[in-house]
Amino acid sequence: MHPVVQRHGASLALGYVCGRLPEAAVIAVGIMSTLSVVTLRRVQGAAGPDDPSLVAVTRALVALHDWSFLLGPGLVIGVNSLLLALLVHRGRLVPRWIATVGLISGPLVLASSTAVLFGLYDQVSAPAALGALPVTVWEMSLAVHLIVRGFRASAPAAPDTPAALVPA
Repeated sequence: MHPVVQRHGASLALGYVCGRLPEAAVIAVGIMSTLSVVTLRRVQGAAGPDDPSLVAVTRALVALHDWSFLLGPGLVIGVNSLLLALLVHRGRLVPRWIATVGLISGPLVLASSTAVLFGLYDQVSAPAALGALPVTVWEMSLAVHLIVRGFRASAPAAPDTPAALVPA
């Protein structure tokens, strides 16, 4: 995706790519903590279900999972969605309504995750689900559009794009 969107904002495209890396890393940490809990459950079965040290470690790993999924798919995805939506909107690469949903949903999921971070409501709650719904619509509609139709081939490069980045 980077070669296509960089023509419409090289710095935004680089920011988007660089934002996806910590998002993936934080999600991987959450997955590893969940897998570690599964392993501890097996050990806990042999050591006894009430071993206080194993219970404490399990709770810490579950907390790590919860924090990582608040930060990765919560906060970081809001910034990444906004950057990508700006790029596809600027370049007119997808229908305007899809880009508009992205421009709205990125800040909305970021605000919702920030509210969860500050304890205004739980991560698994109706307000959090409502905050995440628009970004789900954005990502699914963008994915379906790109699979079915792809980017608009006639989209012009941004006026400030160096000639070396514009394909011949």
